[in-house]
Amino acid sequence: MSELATNKAEIQENQYAFPYHYIPDVINDAIITNRIIRKPMVYISYITHVRDELIKSGAQSVLDVGCGDGRMLFELEKKDPDRNYVGIDISDRALHFARGFTKHSNFEVFNIIDKPYPSLVDACTYIETIEHIEPEKIKQMIANIATSLKPGGTMYLTTPTTNLPTPKKHFQHFTKESIEEYIGEHFTISDVRYINVESRLARFLNYLLLNRLFILNFGPLRKKIFGTYMKYCFIGTEKTGSRIYVKSVKK
Repeated sequence: MSELATNKAEIQENQYAFPYHYIPDVINDAIITNRIIRKPMVYISYITHVRDELIKSGAQSVLDVGCGDGRMLFELEKKDPDRNYVGIDISDRALHFARGFTKHSNFEVFNIIDKPYPSLVDACTYIETIEHIEPEKIKQMIANIATSLKPGGTMYLTTPTTNLPTPKKHFQHFTKESIEEYIGEHFTISDVRYINVESRLARFLNYLLLNRLFILNFGPLRKKIFGTYMKYCFIGTEKTGSRIYVKSVKK
């Protein structure tokens, strides 16, 4: 392959970091040109917060439990592609996306409720997953996560709080006390933060990014909006946080 052809192929390959061919669609004869997540700043803020905390910790091997389409490991790879990242999930379909989005991570269908992961790791991410687990199975899952960690290993968990109504796809939402009840036998909590405040300001900032009247493409303004959200709406209290971030260490 010539150098020119190689460069063109590389451009195309880089574009496949996102499945852009699936963005436009026709539904009920109307063209759809954007597919949206309802609260993008909520999602990105807790993902990047966990990413930064984990990178700062120095953990060299990470197991992402309930990894879904692999976004957590995608973000970790962007910061440091040279660590050992493994994602597990019970959805083979989701893992096909995960493998497509990432270059350095490994993924496999694995149900950690049934047994521990066979290779010990330094850290585990457990992001927006515990709320999908049947309550009577959570303690067994936590025990298997602990067994999958090296001595002194760390678990990073996020989940919706009881300040949010529980949708049909979730079994329950949580408080610090209820999380501690589930994980306390195997983990010691070292950090707790209530995050993602549901407020008028948060709703207004979200509206600027996501509404039916206009699409905001001016980069500096979008940066300002996200910076404002992180400054005033990310860290909340027990009464205002829509989610909880828990860092805990294996006993």
